[in-house]
Amino acid sequence: MSQLVNFLTVPANAISHTARAKGELLSYKMIVGVEVGKRSVRFQHPSYQTEVDHGAKESRERIMMPALMAARLISFANACFVKPGVDYDGGDFAAYTSGLQATTRHRSHSSRRLSMVEVSAVEEMAYHVIGTRSGEPVHSFIGLKGQCALSVLGRPGTFGISQISDLMRVYGAVMLGQLESIPTQ
Repeated sequence: MSQLVNFLTVPANAISHTARAKGELLSYKMIVGVEVGKRSVRFQHPSYQTEVDHGAKESRERIMMPALMAARLISFANACFVKPGVDYDGGDFAAYTSGLQATTRHRSHSSRRLSMVEVSAVEEMAYHVIGTRSGEPVHSFIGLKGQCALSVLGRPGTFGISQISDLMRVYGAVMLGQLESIPTQ
């Protein structure tokens, strides 16, 4: 069963601070709210003031997602984006949203060993990673249509939608991978 998710976004720009690609510009859609059915949550990351142009207009991205994934978006946002001082990263977001982590408190910080396969294109609503030539993952995300990613950028980072090619450039990644299978719970 699928559920319509409304993402409230503002255009943003960030400069990468990664070891492999320092100083790269990323233009993306910063997510500042999520609406799933009658449930909604709004939040603002501290980076909002520096990454969003003054006067930027908010818009809506409507995306169909599996119902469980949509419900987990609200839970993750309430647990991690709304409360100050919570430690999370892109691996935590992708693992919890896709069903690999039972709770938002698991805080794996991408240390979990996952079975990945290299792919050439992003599959919608699948858990993906970008990584180094040796296969070391550097960023996890949920695939969207149009070769886009739904991810948390940094630790603890902003929530956004971006192009995969841009993510690979700003993280200095050369490989696109996908989780081979998601264990059932």
